[in-house]
Amino acid sequence: MARSAVLQAFSHIHKVTCIRFRQKEQHDADFIKFISDPGCWSGIGRVGGGQLLSLGTGCDNVGTAVHEITHSLGVWHEQVTGVGKKLGISLKSRSTLSNIDVAQLRDMYDCNLQMDTNKTGPCLTLGHSDGRDYRGDLDHTVDGYTCQKWTEHYPRAHNLTKASSGEDESGAVKEDSDGLGNHNYCRNPSKNRRSRPWCYTTKTEQEWQVCDVSVCSTTTTTPPTSTKRSETRRTPSVRRLAPTSSGTRGREVTTRSNPRHRHQDQTSRRKKVQSKTKKGEI
Repeated sequence: MARSAVLQAFSHIHKVTCIRFRQKEQHDADFIKFISDPGCWSGIGRVGGGQLLSLGTGCDNVGTAVHEITHSLGVWHEQVTGVGKKLGISLKSRSTLSNIDVAQLRDMYDCNLQMDTNKTGPCLTLGHSDGRDYRGDLDHTVDGYTCQKWTEHYPRAHNLTKASSGEDESGAVKEDSDGLGNHNYCRNPSKNRRSRPWCYTTKTEQEWQVCDVSVCSTTTTTPPTSTKRSETRRTPSVRRLAPTSSGTRGREVTTRSNPRHRHQDQTSRRKKVQSKTKKGEI
């Protein structure tokens, strides 16, 4: 069971970081040695040689394995930050959580999906059907992925804005004409226009996705329901399908009156006229 937990922990760390694990080879001097002593414990950072990491009884689950493995990689608990300051030791901790930290916490507890459940409303009245003029503060996609900041180029590199220096966290960067700035709100910039507001995500398996921003229709075209001759020359009715979750636009479906049905009506009428003529009624 512990071996399975370790392998799943490796897979999880591979998925959310750039760290990669491999099996120990004969020439490796430093490595992690997994044991099953009482308790769950590990040294902090590389200590050299065969570094012991224990996953004893009750510790053989993925969460605990990830916890202890990241300890061996040098990750400390947040509560030791104060100890570092007291001893004058730099632990390289930030004073605030990064956008990636926030995204991982939201993903862990499905925060974005819970927010959507508790916050629903009508569609928005905007000047464009693709929502290019949306300036709201929605910061996650339709599937609950937290958006990447427009001024950051990790994990998605792009040319929509200049890279942020990371020194100004006060939001001093002003929004440009597309509404892009030092934030991660859904937008639809002119350099990469899509069917509705979208954003780059913080998930490795999803580069970008549209956001749940619906624009109210100002006009509605209803397909014809009558086959009267007076309506046979009407213009086609076009219905635009809603965008898919990956951001692609649906196909356009055109509804036309049926020429075969119209021809049958005309043929039937012609036969009736001929019949009445023979009887001398007209």
